[in-house]
Amino acid sequence: MENNFNIKFDWRSVFQEKTDLAIENKTVYSFIQGDNSYFSNFVDDISSGGSESYKNIILGNIQNIVHALQEVDNLLVVGNVQSGKTNNILGLISASLSKKYDIVVLLGGTTNLLLKQTQERLEKIRSKNSEVLFLDKDNLKSISIVENLEKGVLVFFNILKSEKDLKSIYKILENVDLSNKKVLIIDDESDFGSVNIGKPMSKIYEMIGALKSRTDFTKIVSFTATPFANILSRNSEILKPHRIITLNQETSYTGLEFFQKNSFVYDVLSTDRRAENEWGKIIYQSLKYYVFNSACFNINNKIRKRTDLIINISLEKESHIEINKIVASGISKLKRDYHPEFFENFFEKQISEINKLESGFFIRNKTLIKKELDLFIKSINRSSISILNSDFMDKSTDGDENRIYIGGGLISRGFTFPNLLVEVMINAPQNKIQLDTLLQRARWFGYRQESYRFMKILINNQIWESFKEGILVNGKIYEMAEDNVIRNLTKLENELRTMDLDNCVLTGGKKT
Repeated sequence: MENNFNIKFDWRSVFQEKTDLAIENKTVYSFIQGDNSYFSNFVDDISSGGSESYKNIILGNIQNIVHALQEVDNLLVVGNVQSGKTNNILGLISASLSKKYDIVVLLGGTTNLLLKQTQERLEKIRSKNSEVLFLDKDNLKSISIVENLEKGVLVFFNILKSEKDLKSIYKILENVDLSNKKVLIIDDESDFGSVNIGKPMSKIYEMIGALKSRTDFTKIVSFTATPFANILSRNSEILKPHRIITLNQETSYTGLEFFQKNSFVYDVLSTDRRAENEWGKIIYQSLKYYVFNSACFNINNKIRKRTDLIINISLEKESHIEINKIVASGISKLKRDYHPEFFENFFEKQISEINKLESGFFIRNKTLIKKELDLFIKSINRSSISILNSDFMDKSTDGDENRIYIGGGLISRGFTFPNLLVEVMINAPQNKIQLDTLLQRARWFGYRQESYRFMKILINNQIWESFKEGILVNGKIYEMAEDNVIRNLTKLENELRTMDLDNCVLTGGKKT
């Protein structure tokens, strides 16, 4: 079920308007109970870029987190895939500075590309809070942290979630007296890499534990959209959550349940679990969807926007190179085959589906469609293809050109593709699917109200059935939240462990 819960607390308790010149007529946020200036700067930013209701949603989430941290040391924060967790993290950073945490450590990415993306999003906080010492991998060893901490300077680290970076911080802080220092560790994508699933002990988990042990005043806030490992792992006592906060989100969010209700988006293929022998046929079909749907999308918007196609396949890098060749061959074939009647015949059903939607868009002008198809067919070629993995690390995620992305793990976490119209995701394991991995791969989730009717997602039947089970699992978590707080984690853990799932498995739970 979609967790678009109403915010239950009284907003009058969140802000108290003051007119004292000493605080420059800024709003005072009573739940901060400290210097409001850092947090006020953050609120000014989200107020300028969003609606009043959006600002209130973020403020409510931050208030829930701050209140929980007054009572527990380990907090798990859960929000849906691509529902906007980043602004909640930025809000928590600003609140922690206002509450005078001496050291804040953000595990800001599992790859260098994601870390760079996080660094860019942090820039507004850095630019408006020059008195805070912001450290990253570029200046980590060039500044005297000990001296700054002794002067009472607040120190913020943004580092890669890796054993190497965590060891670097631990070594830097070795000679610092942390006995009375307040430390906050914020772990983004916390179910990935941080949780100790088995033996031997995860090195990242071990280093987070070592940092936490340096002071009695360390709090850990773990963010994720897929919290199954965090809740179910029996080997992660250091990070075991003491409480869970569920994030509110805008009602325009389009996620698991939304797309299940709008199932015309899915093309459920009758393929085997891996379907390597059918990739040529499937990719050619996805290219036809991509070209046609992009043309319709641009006509509807009355402006040409960049659109994306994702081929989200295995973690095996060699397969990415092979798929790249198949895509390039498919583009060449599409250019040879292209003529208006070809698309009209192939997309008769698709046209009918789009026209039936109450979207205010109807395909009538075939001349206009032909013009858009002509332009789009000419615009895509071999250079439109980008591989995203640790070997290639293609940085073509920005710009105005239409892109076709091929990848696995790197595509599946952190990256947002604003005008994603087609995704191919049909490969699956021989046994049950890891639900957390599956949900993270669903890059079409997000805020897609303006584009969903022009989307097509190619999946197989096992994935389709797993999504149905995912709705039940997510529903179990959110149903236990009272005013967005889950306190009885033992009950939740037992409920998740005993769920009877035919197609998927929860990391840390029952084995396949």
